Amino acid sequence: MYMPRGPHALLAGFPPTLLQVSAIETLAYDSRNFAARLVDAGVRVNLSIWPELPHVWHAFLGLFPEAIEALQEIAAFVNGGIDR
Repeated sequence: MYMPRGPHALLAGFPPTLLQVSAIETLAYDSRNFAARLVDAGVRVNLSIWPELPHVWHAFLGLFPEAIEALQEIAAFVNGGIDR
């Protein structure tokens, strides 16, 4: 079996990727780092950093208006409407 080589070889096959993260959550640093690695591998990436929201704020549709906005951003990305 062929195994790609190099630090970004495995990431080069990733599809266009949308990462949504809250600026205050534990995964914010990792999300920024992963986005940078994807860019280095030539992958189209949209990193969307949202202020002061809990992890998986998308699940709180009735509590956070940003949940609807985040889901709309996902829909637009899937439909090809974000930064090509």
